Amino acid sequence: MESNLKGPSLLLNRELSWIEFNRRVLEEAEDQETPALEKLKFISIFSSNLDEFFQVRVGALARLVQAGVIDPDQSGMLPKQQIDAIAGKARIYVTQQYHCFQHTVLPLLKKAGIEIHAVDSLDKKEIHKLNDYFENQVFPILTPLAVDAGHPFPFLGNLRLNLMIMFKESPTNMDAQPYAFVEVPSVLQRLIRIMDEKGKKEHHFVLLEDLVRSSIGSLFPGMKITNCVPFRVTRNQDYDLHEDSVLDLLKSVEAELKDRSNKIAVRLEVREGVPKKMLQILCKHLEMDETNVYHIPGPLNLCGLLPLYDLPVSPIHRDEPFNPRIPKRLAGKSDIFSVIRESDVLIHHPYDSFAVVVDFINSAAEDPDVLAIKQTLYRIDRDSPIVEALCRAAENGKQVTAVVEIKARFDEEKNIDFAHQMVKSGINPVYGFVKWKIHCKAILVVRREGKQLRRYVHLSTGNYNSLTAQIYTDVGLMTADPGIGNDVSSLFNVITGFNSWTGGDMLKPENIESRFKKIILAPVNIQDRVIALIEREIKKSSPKKPGRIIAKMNALIDERTIRTLYRASQAGVRIDLIVRGICCLR
Repeated sequence: MESNLKGPSLLLNRELSWIEFNRRVLEEAEDQETPALEKLKFISIFSSNLDEFFQVRVGALARLVQAGVIDPDQSGMLPKQQIDAIAGKARIYVTQQYHCFQHTVLPLLKKAGIEIHAVDSLDKKEIHKLNDYFENQVFPILTPLAVDAGHPFPFLGNLRLNLMIMFKESPTNMDAQPYAFVEVPSVLQRLIRIMDEKGKKEHHFVLLEDLVRSSIGSLFPGMKITNCVPFRVTRNQDYDLHEDSVLDLLKSVEAELKDRSNKIAVRLEVREGVPKKMLQILCKHLEMDETNVYHIPGPLNLCGLLPLYDLPVSPIHRDEPFNPRIPKRLAGKSDIFSVIRESDVLIHHPYDSFAVVVDFINSAAEDPDVLAIKQTLYRIDRDSPIVEALCRAAENGKQVTAVVEIKARFDEEKNIDFAHQMVKSGINPVYGFVKWKIHCKAILVVRREGKQLRRYVHLSTGNYNSLTAQIYTDVGLMTADPGIGNDVSSLFNVITGFNSWTGGDMLKPENIESRFKKIILAPVNIQDRVIALIEREIKKSSPKKPGRIIAKMNALIDERTIRTLYRASQAGVRIDLIVRGICCLR
């Protein structure tokens, strides 16, 4: 029976599984019960997710193809096959997205009093005011970039909205049709309010790129324009840091960030109806074929419309606000340490407020008996109350160590900025390992109580981010358990000090088990522990009393775990899996 569990056909491709996850995001927008502005939000999230997916996952596959790699993944698919399959699925779902946007979201927004207009649909007074805005606020920023013998093809930045302009053929050279580019400035608001004779028209807008298109002739006086088409290029943003060549992790990541703009193009989005000649020019200079081109039946980059969500309209167009609770044991308590000392506190976000975590770190920052604070930081909100508290703690004379993961994808620059800010406050920022990301979420507070030192710990499945804690389901634990405190102390020592973590004795399970009694670590022994738990259910399962597994996770990709789950299912174990994102189990 087990021989039937060894082939790749039992495993889904991780990239195609992610595409299906993003489809479920789109389904939230398509749900009839979802209010208008929530539909817009999910449409926006779908676009943002897809942008990141192409930059990282498709970018990584493109690198493999470029390097001539032909090794199949665990599902048996080659890199080029994966890219082609992704393109097929993505086109279907992007078409669905725009159908939902055009035929459902826009009409519902109109009922809410929110409209996006075409410039040529406005009356003369409105157009006159828009022209004034263009001349005074937009025109000075624009830079026309012609392409000819003296003007090279410009570099087209990642995710930048551009216009390609074609002109009438030269009468002396019919084969040389002139063309140029204009980047739509990202420093300006994309949504421009329409003004009438009384001032602004409530919640009525035109898009910046449409305004620039309508006035594009002013940038090319005397030239006859035949076409002006918006487009957007997505570039690979994936990178690898090689352990042997990295001397300074911070400088290496900063160098990679600077180099991102020069990466290969992996996707080209163009407005539907683009002339073939314009498309050929773009594909030639971007060194990509038309399988990577997406013809978009509407405005590009729908996540750029998300500011509409915050407009002051009737509350019926949004979900009813949710107010998280303060856990009963912490409500009204001024001494959070005494509560944790009494017994553990389990926190379930977003139903329990993230404010209790902020209160924990604030209390540690101000408490004169707290001697040291150690914390891991992965994805943090821009105005983080956690970082503010850590800086205040250091300024209050406490020993503060922050493990800042500067390789957190698309948060690298923000985390580097936080690290520099912390240094100024006297914090010791640590950047972890070259080979692995530090994804654990942990706070360790060391407090003097009488003649002894007591450790207080917060562990969480979610980031120390007050924004995402309002929408993501995560579990946190506050504890003064001495065993957990000892393990977390050892964990921080492993992260911040010299050790054989990157190879050798530290990776041996017997050494892990002797050092860590109450926590399990990835990538060292968590897989073995999960497999052992599944095997336990297999061994004790019987027809009269089947084994039982209920597991909730962000993603299920690991091949060994999946095949063990298949064996458990064949052995009669009842299994329920709650998987948020990628699931490679069929």
